Amino acid sequence: DGYIRNLLSRCFQLNQKWQWQLHDATSVFGRLLEIFKTRGFGNLYGEESDFPCFLRRNNLALLSRLTSTDTAYSIFLKLIVKAAIPPGEASPRITPKIKKLLALGIPIGSVPFTKATPPTAEDLSMLYNRFSAVAVAIYIEPSTNNVKTRLAHARRYVSYKDTDGETRRACIRGVMQLSIMLQHLHLPLDD
Repeated sequence: DGYIRNLLSRCFQLNQKWQWQLHDATSVFGRLLEIFKTRGFGNLYGEESDFPCFLRRNNLALLSRLTSTDTAYSIFLKLIVKAAIPPGEASPRITPKIKKLLALGIPIGSVPFTKATPPTAEDLSMLYNRFSAVAVAIYIEPSTNNVKTRLAHARRYVSYKDTDGETRRACIRGVMQLSIMLQHLHLPLDD
């Protein structure tokens, strides 16, 4: 797990400091996706289970910086954002490659949390990461249709009425974070 985290940090630094272009790093993203899929998109061992700092602080500028509290999955999301921002531009652009990366990299499956089988603190990272991925997908492609699709995925992550208190709390926080992002991007809050 330490190796995976270091690898992601190095990829970020190669992009940040040495201008390594990520728009054609499909094989790297594919390998990283395999790792996260086997973990149900949960955090690595020893990482804090919470939303990434760019959501907690409501600061999208943090998507372009590495922080000491970043989990491996939040670095992965930041790399996706960096891949979507062409050299010399400040905002993301959706290309067919980025669209495919988002289709593969944003989890759509639900988490198995119920009142009878509540999650551990570490397991909750699977839900936090799913909401964070939805936020990144909306940031990269802020179209009305994409927002509707991503929010529909988020609604299916858990059956709210059948879950325990901590999962409900995570869902409420997720909805709050997504609402703040939609407001920030001047997108409708109807859905």
